[in-house]
Amino acid sequence: MSEFCEHLAMFIIDDLFHGEFIQKCSVIILFGMLRSPEWRKHIVTRFWRMLSYCIQVDEGLESFTWCLRNAIELLEFTRGLPDGEGLKWWYGRLWFHYDKLVATVRDEVERIARDMSLGDGLSDLNLYLNLIGQEVARIRQEVDELRRAARPDMPGVEMRARLMLVALEGNYDKLARITGGR
Repeated sequence: MSEFCEHLAMFIIDDLFHGEFIQKCSVIILFGMLRSPEWRKHIVTRFWRMLSYCIQVDEGLESFTWCLRNAIELLEFTRGLPDGEGLKWWYGRLWFHYDKLVATVRDEVERIARDMSLGDGLSDLNLYLNLIGQEVARIRQEVDELRRAARPDMPGVEMRARLMLVALEGNYDKLARITGGR
């Protein structure tokens, strides 16, 4: 299993071609692995980085919703990893979806951010802010393009994009307030 993960990571991460389809497929595989207690312990260090492409995954994906419902279990698991990469990338993902977390998980995510902002975790928090900020900018552009196109054959598309934008902006603002900046 570890060998499979290593080969998959080499193929996806080390390959020069990082097309959106490959990124999306790798994140789907990663969420499936996270859902399995047997597979998750074989995830190699550099494969965790694929969580940076998580926004491309349909939030209705069953393994994704399982991971959000079991966010604390996965936080505990990633805290136990020796290299810190799993925790870094899983925790960052939680900030992307902060608005969808239950109250107890949100409280824990906030507590971790406050602790990180007082210690040496500020660079990771800034990484999360930058990644969320990039996604906010991308969705703003998408909303503008949808508004200009005014396509009556696609009802609700612009509204869904606007709702996603509002949620991400709220998540960004919450993290920025905790880190004391921006």
